[in-house]
Amino acid sequence: MSTAVRALDTLISKVPSVERDVTYRDCLMAINSVNGSLVPKYEGELLLRGTIPTTHLGQQYHTPVQMRLAGYPRRTPVVCVMPSENMQPYTKARGYQMQRDGSVLTDYMAQWNHGHNLTGLLQDIRVRFDKEPPLYATNARAQTRQRPPVHLDSSTRNRLIAFLEKDIFPKGESYPRSQLNRVTDDIGEAIQTFPTLIPKEEMVGRTVVVKLVGTVPTRFEGNSYNIPVVVRVPQKYPSMQGGIPEIYVNPTPDMQIKQNHRNVDRNGLVYCQYLSGWEETKYLKELVMKVIEVFEGEPPVYAVARPRPAQPAHGAYYAQPQQHAQHAQPAQRPAQAKPKPAMSQSFADKLKGELKVNPAGDDDDKACIVCYENVKDCLLLPCKHMCVCASCVKDLMLRDEKKACPMCREPVADVVLNVFA
Repeated sequence: MSTAVRALDTLISKVPSVERDVTYRDCLMAINSVNGSLVPKYEGELLLRGTIPTTHLGQQYHTPVQMRLAGYPRRTPVVCVMPSENMQPYTKARGYQMQRDGSVLTDYMAQWNHGHNLTGLLQDIRVRFDKEPPLYATNARAQTRQRPPVHLDSSTRNRLIAFLEKDIFPKGESYPRSQLNRVTDDIGEAIQTFPTLIPKEEMVGRTVVVKLVGTVPTRFEGNSYNIPVVVRVPQKYPSMQGGIPEIYVNPTPDMQIKQNHRNVDRNGLVYCQYLSGWEETKYLKELVMKVIEVFEGEPPVYAVARPRPAQPAHGAYYAQPQQHAQHAQPAQRPAQAKPKPAMSQSFADKLKGELKVNPAGDDDDKACIVCYENVKDCLLLPCKHMCVCASCVKDLMLRDEKKACPMCREPVADVVLNVFA
């Protein structure tokens, strides 16, 4: 018999007789579910105090907690995280609520009823702590962490500043000028390291912020994948009060977010220890690298087979009224701002034959690999990869000094727009 069980046998007599049997049974099951790491105590009320095992990003932790059981099972147990001297509670968790005193509130607790018990409560808390640990270290090493030097080439910096001055600041309230250098350095370093992330503007109420849209490279079981993501840089970045960046998985129509993923919720929001312990000395490039590590441990999306739309019966289009004939034409590509460069019909036919692409094929196969929104209709030469749309190829050619193909990274010498127009 373990020490915890012996203590429970001794202390259970202090619990009112009406609740004694249920309390003993549920406490015993809860203690066994964590291998005896919770020990009963009595301080005017029955307590379970100790640690619960959690796992985050492959690392095992023992989170110190205390469960107060006054009035159990009629009253909801009170769960508190008990940080040590070199720990602080993380009160900005998204998967649960935690007060500054360490008390935790989850949906399971908020909906407490006669069908709930301590074992189910512990399982719920462990799942949430696995995704987002409730404590972070405050030791001397964490406090003296310094932002490493920024290695950002001048051309990337100048293009990014021009983007902010043209597309961000004129459209509404945005980043304070005092933080402009920090915002520019961090965003520029991220897109310089990950060229498939494209900076775009986003309206959040009356505020205009930058979001990075594109893909990040990952490897899983020896295969390479490009995971579509969106990184949002809030107005108060990098402050710990309202300035913590957010990163979302942005699945394409032929992808689906994996259910019960340890670090990604059903809306695509990514949780990781790097964000949970966010400090102003942390930065976007390192955030993306940490998220890639998470994805390589467990991919956040999987491919789904989408049924093809039913084909209309023969002659169905001819049965439509004449005045609606213009609507029967497929409008698959947005209008291009620039005219298509001159290209002979024979050369176009040759390209079609080499590429073996059917312009009337499935839309899913024709999505741009950068934005996943527009049709990929730009041919990159000499590698002959047709993988981006006109909007994204413009951004890539202006931002990337090497002018490299996003698929094979071979230098691009020329671009042919609207190959199948």
